[in-house]
Amino acid sequence: MTGERYATIENLSSGIAIVWGLALLNPYVDSFDRNPTLFAPMRQIVYAEWVWGLVFLALGVVCLYMSLKKRRIIASLILFVYFGFIALLFGLGDLTSQAFAIYGLIALFNLAHWRAWRWSTYQNG
Repeated sequence: MTGERYATIENLSSGIAIVWGLALLNPYVDSFDRNPTLFAPMRQIVYAEWVWGLVFLALGVVCLYMSLKKRRIIASLILFVYFGFIALLFGLGDLTSQAFAIYGLIALFNLAHWRAWRWSTYQNG
C-alpha cells in the first residue's frame, strides 16, 4: 500500500502550534497571569496574549498547508526558528520550566528533520 505520509514532524509541530494558538486565544483562561515569570519575556515583546495566540495559530496553519503541499523543508525550517525562539523566551523566563524543554525539543526535531531533508535532496541531485 503506497500513499502520502501524513504523520510527519512538520504536521505534528504545526498541530501543536495550532492547538497552543487556540489555547492562548481562549478568553476564559489567562495563561500570562497564571505563570507571570514564565511568560514575562513574551509579555515584554507583546503584552496581549491573544496576539501570541493569533501568531501561533497563523503559523501553524501556514506550515501545515506548506507541509501538505510538499514544501516540508521550508515548513521545518520556519518551525525550527519559531519554536527555537519561543524556547529561548521560555528559558529567559524560567530555565527550570518544562515548557522550555518541550519547545526546545520540538525545535531540535524540526532542525534534525530539516537537515535530513537537505541532505537527502543534496544526495539525490
